[in-house]
Amino acid sequence: MQQKIRAIPQEKSSNVGKSGAFQEEVARFEEKVGRFRMKVPLFAHKVSDFSATLGMEREQVGTSIKQVAVIARKVGALVRRTGFLE
Repeated sequence: MQQKIRAIPQEKSSNVGKSGAFQEEVARFEEKVGRFRMKVPLFAHKVSDFSATLGMEREQVGTSIKQVAVIARKVGALVRRTGFLE
């Protein structure tokens, strides 16, 4: 059996009229991503400063890597509770 193939006229296509709404949605998403990107470098900078400070202290005190990991977890929990980095 042969199936009949018929062309769909452009004006009856399901995508007609939706391109504007889709582009608006994409623009809103890009705006959200842009705001997120602006916030992330600040957070990354604070975390890297904290890691560098913690690394210097480890060298000065002579603590082991395991002890530093425990300290970092405790400080991280404290930061999350207090919202210090926000």
